[in-house]
Amino acid sequence: MAHYRRALVALSLGDQDFQLLDYVSMLCCINGIGELDLVHVTAHRAPELQRILDDRTQRVGERFPDYIQSNRLFHHLLEGDRCDKLVEFSAERHNDVILVGHSASHNPRRSLARSLVRKALCSVWLFPNESPVKLRRIVAPIDLSDHSADSLQEAIYIAILAGLREVTALHVYFDPTTVTYNGRETQMLRKDEHEVASFLQRFDPHGLRIVPRSIEESNVAHAIHRVCTEQGADLIVMGTRGRSAAASILLGSETERTLMESKIPVLVVKHFGARRGLLDVLLHNRLRHGEDIHFD
Repeated sequence: MAHYRRALVALSLGDQDFQLLDYVSMLCCINGIGELDLVHVTAHRAPELQRILDDRTQRVGERFPDYIQSNRLFHHLLEGDRCDKLVEFSAERHNDVILVGHSASHNPRRSLARSLVRKALCSVWLFPNESPVKLRRIVAPIDLSDHSADSLQEAIYIAILAGLREVTALHVYFDPTTVTYNGRETQMLRKDEHEVASFLQRFDPHGLRIVPRSIEESNVAHAIHRVCTEQGADLIVMGTRGRSAAASILLGSETERTLMESKIPVLVVKHFGARRGLLDVLLHNRLRHGEDIHFD
């Protein structure tokens, strides 16, 4: 996984924070996040909020690995619009990823996560609070574009550091202009499988198995969730947008629909894969032993 030098965790100061922070702690153990910014945004600053945040930070510190508990855990109380402040703060702090929890009973359309995905310069990781804290199987939707290559590469890094054996690369295709006849479905499937295989040749999985999966479906989000349910996946890794051609239907709207409907965590990767490399994986153990690591 590409090393996250600094992650922002958006807190609500509710009980659901602890589920999110347990998940973040697991990620710290897997990928060695360098620093954590715990951020709560309020419309109106009040003294009791600072006390609550201070208490919350002290309580959650025990949940993280030793290297995080020392001098790499920071808490911040900001005032203003929640999305705008998180975007602004993450840019100022050069955060690599924003992690945000979600309770379906309070925000069925997940407007904060959707707005962050649109506006933030970094990746956004959505954690539905009802999700188990585990990472065993990853599905990476692709549309054969460079943007989806970035997200698949990120999924590969995550799987390597989590000790997984494989990642599913899911391509959902659909051609509404084609008249269906006997044998046409098989031809389309074989053609798509060939294109996916060619796309996957660009990756060096470093011993990890990339399992290609092609599905014909007009509703991409539904296809993604169906495959995740079938496989028992606990993480979706996808890009913010794909190509604009009609045959390439993993677009920004599909990412939003997946965010809105997913019952498992979703990592939306911004287009920065070219800056990432296996060097991050090789240096991972140095970070976990407390050494300072700097990347150009």
